[in-house]
Amino acid sequence: MSKLVVIKLGEGSLHDGFSLVIAQYWETSNSLPTQFTGSLPSMSKIADIYKRYQLIHESLYQNRTKRTGIELESSGLNNVSVVDFTEIQQQLNRALNEWLNSNSFRQIDQQLRTRIAIDDEVHVIFETSNHLLQHLPWHLWHFFEDYQRAEVGLSCPRYERVKPQPKKYFTNKVRVLAVLGNSVGIDVQKDREFLEKLPDSSTTFLVEPSREELHKYLSDEKGWHILYFAGHSHSQDSQGIIHINQNTALTIADLKYALTFAVKQGGLKLAIFNSCDGIKLIEQLADLQITQIIVMRLNIADKVAQEFLKYFFNFFAIKGEPFYIAMRYARQSLQGLEDNYPGASLIPVTCQNLAEESLSWQGMKNSSNNVLLSLLYQPFPKIFISLLLTLVTPLIAHKLLFNINTSLPSSSFQYSCDNISISEKKVLAECRRRDGSKNSARISIPGINNHDGNLTFTGFNNSSNFHFDNECKNISILKNRISGDCRKNNGSYNKTSILLPSVTNDDGNLIINEDDRRNFSSCFTFRMPKHPLYLCSYGVSSEIEENVPNSSSSTIDIENDKKKNEDEAKKVINSIFQKELKRNATEYELDSYVNYYLQNLATPNLTIAEITDNIAKTSSLLRNGNVISLSCEGHISNPNHKWFKGNTENGTVSLFSETGAKFPDTKWKIHVNNNGTIALENKSGTGSYRWLNGQTDSFIGESGTVNLDNQRNSSNKSKEWKVHIVRYGDIMLENQNKTGNSVWLNGKTHDGGINLEPKLTRETTGTRWRIIK
Repeated sequence: MSKLVVIKLGEGSLHDGFSLVIAQYWETSNSLPTQFTGSLPSMSKIADIYKRYQLIHESLYQNRTKRTGIELESSGLNNVSVVDFTEIQQQLNRALNEWLNSNSFRQIDQQLRTRIAIDDEVHVIFETSNHLLQHLPWHLWHFFEDYQRAEVGLSCPRYERVKPQPKKYFTNKVRVLAVLGNSVGIDVQKDREFLEKLPDSSTTFLVEPSREELHKYLSDEKGWHILYFAGHSHSQDSQGIIHINQNTALTIADLKYALTFAVKQGGLKLAIFNSCDGIKLIEQLADLQITQIIVMRLNIADKVAQEFLKYFFNFFAIKGEPFYIAMRYARQSLQGLEDNYPGASLIPVTCQNLAEESLSWQGMKNSSNNVLLSLLYQPFPKIFISLLLTLVTPLIAHKLLFNINTSLPSSSFQYSCDNISISEKKVLAECRRRDGSKNSARISIPGINNHDGNLTFTGFNNSSNFHFDNECKNISILKNRISGDCRKNNGSYNKTSILLPSVTNDDGNLIINEDDRRNFSSCFTFRMPKHPLYLCSYGVSSEIEENVPNSSSSTIDIENDKKKNEDEAKKVINSIFQKELKRNATEYELDSYVNYYLQNLATPNLTIAEITDNIAKTSSLLRNGNVISLSCEGHISNPNHKWFKGNTENGTVSLFSETGAKFPDTKWKIHVNNNGTIALENKSGTGSYRWLNGQTDSFIGESGTVNLDNQRNSSNKSKEWKVHIVRYGDIMLENQNKTGNSVWLNGKTHDGGINLEPKLTRETTGTRWRIIK
């Protein structure tokens, strides 16, 4: 069980000392603390030594690739060597321990040692707002040499618990927002490659985003568990500054409102700034009450930043270690780089909101589980069956399937077996017998299949064992997690992984736990239009089996229920459009909102309220006389091809850069026609070509063209656009000229062009436009 020590340094300085140091010790997370007091004498030489330590560190790193955003002046030191750095680091180590071993502080040390066992997991937090003290490598304290499961962190004196808000969205994945900022001269692609492989996660990447785009994503109502920043940063005066692109540098204050929303409404728990000199970010971030923050004390080499990311998430996300233990192991792992990057293991530091409990990967994942899952483990299985038969759709069944998979009892053989590998549909390992000898063991992988690019568990009694070997490549196993690149229905490949369930070592032999096999004896196949989905009942009363045919492969045909749910959903969505806009929803609006509604049946009232709010807000932006900008939502993220721009001098249109929303030629005035359609007038101050015109009967290949005309002719339907309001307030614009087939305004974000598309497909994401007023 983990224990917590908080050492409050209070008022003072290294020059004057700290007259009252308070140490609080928690035996468990819900106990009252034991408190000790002491003091620390003045120790000015630590400040002097650390200043020289910083100078030598910077001098050694002067010609290395660093994640700093400014050109640094020379440190003034010439011909320094690794020997000089080693010597100054040893001086810092001795001075810090001399200080913490003073008579007035030793009583705190002794009180802690009498209460903490040598193998206890201990979090030691130094609470201070002094920037110099925050820079100090507190883990050099001899206490941490004696306690190998102890790790140090910082905390600011001001903290409070964040009241959790009701969730509108549910997921069983850890959601990560990865901001890859200005990366000139460094390789953040390595960061991206590793984040993409994180288990049970969903990562969204913003590559050199604009301030507006970053603000928008931070404010996403789906929320984020982790914010990760990689790129250049530096400190200036009392503030930390991050470079989100090559032209924009921001302080935390510049993102205050979006970050506050992400924490209090979206559930943001962990912020990682894997960039240079981040200590001055701590106080600004801590004021937002984020549970855990990771920054770098000093300038950090690109290679060290990449390795820290890999080591930390390997221990935290893949191996499931508690946060502080993962930090310790990751920091210690960096010591292997110190021949080329001296002092690498001293750079990472974490800061905790002490009003919140420390994090775990599984805890973040479980915090967002779909409320429907709780019904699986209640003593009311009939409720589960009722919901399953009346609410399930292909997508919901798919979600439930994955949630059940992640709840399976995971294998334990990895703790007593070595040399684990996969070969010819079998797991191979060298497993320890009770007498200590090793046995070459193997077992067929039970019931794991590829489902549209995802590895899924289909039950221990699935006689085919597994089929994914023919549909997946790069198959590997790390301890008890199988990974691979698996083919999706559309032919592309998806990186996926799954925990191997219930395989144990029995005296040197690999077996499946028989109790788990019996619990999975009932697997029901749901017949879908394209392919079956398996759903296995685990850990619930046998009463379930009284409600279904007694067979391990019973089939329940729910196509009629699926159609019934869709029809009911269409009625709900259409009634919202009639109430808000006094018209029926179009088929595209229905498709968009019906799919969203069916995915969120667990909270239908919240879902309806959100859809209503989206439609109402978007409608208010489309009023006659409003001046708006249109941001193309195409899936190819290119900051140079985003804003819909008109050239009134020559009548052409195109997509413009991220900064385009500030320019007059990206502004469009709305004119509402009597038939409910709109005309769009470009508001540039020059030129006469102003009216957006779609030429549906002029084809380039299969696409119509778009330009600006110099007059608005009421008899010409090519300047009339029907608005379709789709999910999250986006719109699609349909040209009303019926002489051709190409009608949908489409932005080509890969090259900045504009055309009219004849039909909507998954590839034509550029037909969605975000309104900005």
